[in-house]
Amino acid sequence: MAMPKHQHALCSEASTAAQDKTKYTYPENLNIFNSGAVAVVSMGFIRIACIGAFMYGAFYVLPSAIFDTNAPWWMLPTVSALACVPLLASGAFGGFVNHINVILPTSARRTRQDLLSWAAGAPAETHVQIKTMWFKPWPKTKTVRLGDLRRLPYSSLRLTNLEHIPSGARIDHQNAGWTGWLVRAVMGRYWVSRAQVKDRSRAPGVWDRMWEDIPLAGGKVDEIRRAQKAAYAISNRTSTSNTPRPAARGRAAAPPRPLRQEKHTQ
Repeated sequence: MAMPKHQHALCSEASTAAQDKTKYTYPENLNIFNSGAVAVVSMGFIRIACIGAFMYGAFYVLPSAIFDTNAPWWMLPTVSALACVPLLASGAFGGFVNHINVILPTSARRTRQDLLSWAAGAPAETHVQIKTMWFKPWPKTKTVRLGDLRRLPYSSLRLTNLEHIPSGARIDHQNAGWTGWLVRAVMGRYWVSRAQVKDRSRAPGVWDRMWEDIPLAGGKVDEIRRAQKAAYAISNRTSTSNTPRPAARGRAAAPPRPLRQEKHTQ
């Protein structure tokens, strides 16, 4: 007895799906960094404690100092500054990175060797999903381009090691003075732990290879982009200046007056 056409189609689709599942070793959305449950829970409690300390200082200690007539003159500015310390300390680390996922192409999902070879030279258009925890005690996911990430060298003035600024705004933010620094420090810097004893990700070793491929902030790649953007701006100004401007519309010139004919007397 012949199988009906719809059952044959369902069987073919099921066999194709089964082949696709066994064909790839790794999923399309692959986890390549995992900070661990202990670090996530600990950071969440630290954030909550910092927010609680800030609210206690801002809504209890500070009003008490304001209405205390016997308090010395330095008490009010001191309490005001100390009330902001927990919140500033909470944001000093930037966004604490909990997980990092990467969107893989088909060629990198077959074997581990293919995955590691792709990770060593991942293209700049690769989409990376970064799950971070900032002032709020719960994580937030943000999707960025791999080419927009920069490693930050060690500095005693910051507690972050990864920076993200979109390509279109990179040069503008770098030339914006203290406002650009504030935007980068508050919105685009993260802390990724590089001292993990055990790699808890789905594919150990992939993030390490991608990390080494991320250029340093202010390095040669940024200089090339800065030169390209400056050349593009100069070419735009040149093309704009060479474009002929349309003639200004003015009042139409009046037709010449006819010459007066003089009468000759005889």
